[in-house]
Amino acid sequence: MKKMGKIFLTGCFSLAMAAAFVANAVTADAEEKLKEGEKFKFTILQTNDFHGHLDDGTLHHNSIAKYATIIENVRNEEENVLLVDGGDVFLRGEFQAGQGELETSLLKALDYDAMALGNNDFRVYPAGEGTPDSRYDQLKDYHRNVNFPILTGNVIDRETGKYIQNVKPWNSFAFNGVKVGMIGLTSMKPEIRGWDDVADLDFIEPVEALNALLPEVSEKSDVNIVLSHAGNPVDHKLAQVPGVSAVIGADTHKVIETPV
Repeated sequence: MKKMGKIFLTGCFSLAMAAAFVANAVTADAEEKLKEGEKFKFTILQTNDFHGHLDDGTLHHNSIAKYATIIENVRNEEENVLLVDGGDVFLRGEFQAGQGELETSLLKALDYDAMALGNNDFRVYPAGEGTPDSRYDQLKDYHRNVNFPILTGNVIDRETGKYIQNVKPWNSFAFNGVKVGMIGLTSMKPEIRGWDDVADLDFIEPVEALNALLPEVSEKSDVNIVLSHAGNPVDHKLAQVPGVSAVIGADTHKVIETPV
């Protein structure tokens, strides 16, 4: 939510921006290609909260076909581009019985770089009848369907204390020697609402999880970005954590015409 530049897309679930960051060179490669104090520009294209509405121009302003064109155009115009999704990809949509198979396959076809899990990605269709086993199978299918990292750093297995399988807390992306660390965080709604789907999981408060992850990420990155499905009020708190350059948010379904 800081140091953002112009917006390319706006919508109740979609935001894209170009960002110029002042990055300190922390690796030998970065030192060769980026001097301290020099501005490094990269573009983040983001979608979120599809909820399975892939071509609904009246309610959600979604159109995968239009997005594909915009994504291609931006990639042709900009040198350093990340394409990410903020979660809640399928539940409530026309094809929700497929448990995200269509939606995640489309993200793969559009060559996304990463996604964060939304609270509804933990919920198995039909809502209210899921179990930890069926949720595990659903997220395993997510991972199988995509060829990019799924990032969620504030959900752990209650028994083992480890992150859930097939999900990473963060990932690093390199652009000409500059390393961008992206941390995924999600909403605590599944645990707060007592969904049976997540009875085996613990959801850590996002700011607490971010503070715990940043030292590890910062050792290996020049710029730290949070890909969040925690909601707009929490995103403002995440943006105040020292070491965070920007927060790319989701869940609130709020149109943000100008980045904060």
